[in-house]
Amino acid sequence: MPMSVSSVAKGAVLNFNLSPADIEGRAEALVAQGKKVQDGVAAQTKPTFANVIVPLATRQNEQDADYSVVTFLQNVSTDKDVRDASMAAEEKLDAFEIESMMREDVYKAVRAVFDSESEMASLGPEDRRLVEKMELVFRRHGLALDKEKREHLGKIRMRLSELAIKFSRNINEGDGRA
Repeated sequence: MPMSVSSVAKGAVLNFNLSPADIEGRAEALVAQGKKVQDGVAAQTKPTFANVIVPLATRQNEQDADYSVVTFLQNVSTDKDVRDASMAAEEKLDAFEIESMMREDVYKAVRAVFDSESEMASLGPEDRRLVEKMELVFRRHGLALDKEKREHLGKIRMRLSELAIKFSRNINEGDGRA
């Protein structure tokens, strides 16, 4: 019986017996779940803390544990195919995260909550800080920039991700000699 992505990390220890197909399937599921949440947030006509911030924060919390389960094996598996699948999954998940943080429609929904004085006033200090931090993260990913600069920044982030993964691969596959 296949496990759902969220059941893998909930109280589970790392599974060192994942096959390359399992890893690929879990990475695909993480991307699909993320897109579904983001599409739902972007479709909100009256953005609120409950229908914008909560789903995004919940997805981030759940995704972090699942991400680790899928990508950790590149560092420890003795099976080259599993390591390669784990690295490919990391590439796919990193690309999705970069794409996610560049979604203007999601940022507009977050920004609408951030700009709503009544919504912000109704929140407790922790929730207000969450909204402020989430808006800041989007801004730091270039969403306050004009389209041309934002696209350039996205390309730079993708290249940095590719280089980091390539570096990690070289370290993991090296023989330990300088």
